[in-house]
Amino acid sequence: MVNPDNAELYEVTSLSVNIEDDEPKEKSVVSFSRNSYTSKDGNATVTIKRKNAEYSLCDFTLLSSSITAVAGENYEEQIKTVTFIPYETEKTIEIPVSGEGEFKLLMSDMTGCESGKYAETVVKIKNNADDESDISLMGNENQTNDITINGLKYNVKYTMPSDNTKDPAEGKIYATGDGTHNYDIPPEVGTYYFATEVNRDGLFYYDGYWGDKPWGCGHWDNKYEIDTRERNMGSSHYGKLEYYHTSMWDKGGVWTHSKTVPSVYYQYMTPDMESTSNAFGGQLARFKIANNDSIVINESKSGKFGRTLDAMPATLLNNNQPLNGNISMEIHSADEDKSKTPKSYVRFYGVAAMYKKVNVELNQPPNTRILYR
Repeated sequence: MVNPDNAELYEVTSLSVNIEDDEPKEKSVVSFSRNSYTSKDGNATVTIKRKNAEYSLCDFTLLSSSITAVAGENYEEQIKTVTFIPYETEKTIEIPVSGEGEFKLLMSDMTGCESGKYAETVVKIKNNADDESDISLMGNENQTNDITINGLKYNVKYTMPSDNTKDPAEGKIYATGDGTHNYDIPPEVGTYYFATEVNRDGLFYYDGYWGDKPWGCGHWDNKYEIDTRERNMGSSHYGKLEYYHTSMWDKGGVWTHSKTVPSVYYQYMTPDMESTSNAFGGQLARFKIANNDSIVINESKSGKFGRTLDAMPATLLNNNQPLNGNISMEIHSADEDKSKTPKSYVRFYGVAAMYKKVNVELNQPPNTRILYR
């Protein structure tokens, strides 16, 4: 504004603008999965579920309160913060118990969330392992496997079915802490899809063959290997993908492919596998991801390598935009080199699908102080 008529210019020294969003802020809803639980084998296992606003960060304080059980004697007292990171929808909490009695668990001091159907639950401590309330779980075994991705350690937690004709299709991946971050309750950071075949209640079909069929001393094997004596998915349950042709001018391979899984939750996926032979050179292992029947990711590694989750990580973000819809996974063992006769022998254990990471920065306002409790 310059040279106004019949007016005087003056300087504005301050200006305040308030912007308010008139739309209600969406919050997550958290709830115990049941209104009561019964302990088993010296542990009470409690599940907390979260829905709505899964993209956000929320937390609350978990508290325990005695009914007939005594804290410190019959159960481990609970006063801890439970945090759901973005896209984490379920947590499992294990509480050591002994003797008999009952106590309550409650949710308090909620931030970014509100309580759902069960804001509190009762835990019953029982000595009798054959208690009727747990009969549906008898024979099932909770298991934990350790994995390492890019130098960081994680736990995979899953349940082995009591039925020996079935194996778990998936487990949940939990962070264990990296030396600088320690967790009262480790956050869920991904899903581990086991190599379990479809007819054992898994995701994978072992029926893919292509190229020249081996003859003589050649080998063409595509199947799910198991040891039913082992009640753990560690190294005794895997996909066996093997191709070997004795003629160097012939080529081919075998592969397994999965049912579809949602892609929206994941930042990247990486296969758990090994290439077991270095005979004759030219071995090729490949990890593919398909979306709407077209291959959108194609990662490969040649030669022999030990069991690892670092060989072929595949990001699901393209310019920070996720793949849409459902995706299927493929694991290949192949000979594509007409100058060699490799024994391409792959053992496939599963795929780790890691949740999206959201960077959260907390800035302390000036002239304030934060009280820690």
